[in-house]
Amino acid sequence: MDSPFVSDEHREAFARYGRAHFAIQTLEYELVNTYSVLSLLPERNGVEDAAWEGRVDDFFDTSFTHTFGTMLGKIKKTGRLPAELLARLEACKPERDFLVHRFFRFYIEGGAPPDQLEAAMIARSDAACDVFMALNRDLEAFSHGMAERFGITAQMIADEIEADQTARQRSGDV
Repeated sequence: MDSPFVSDEHREAFARYGRAHFAIQTLEYELVNTYSVLSLLPERNGVEDAAWEGRVDDFFDTSFTHTFGTMLGKIKKTGRLPAELLARLEACKPERDFLVHRFFRFYIEGGAPPDQLEAAMIARSDAACDVFMALNRDLEAFSHGMAERFGITAQMIADEIEADQTARQRSGDV
């Protein structure tokens, strides 16, 4: 199939969109991590047995299937996220939804003058990426700080991530 999007400018616009989408997914994963800290860790009894490990695995398996809006609602219901972070998450949701659901259609249907199309796509993608990555960093700093209150250190988190990556590589689920 021939594509009308073959110029270097098109490729750059699509690459920048991909970068913004990466930032969205990174933030969505951090929403799940933050929700685990706010809702799951308070129930931790200090003993990590097979039942607890299974509950944690089920929690993450289920949470990663939820949408951004659903996770945002769940976090909001905990009442434990600082108001400033919650406000920023709520403020970024419309742009996230636009990028995920309407970005290409908007520009294909004349969302920018033809001679400014790629520049407009790049500018919007870059601006969104900056917002999502900054919010991800701040949310991660908050969740790591909260986790430490429950005895979960940054090193423990890093070790768990590494062990998970190793297990996925061994199983071929990379």
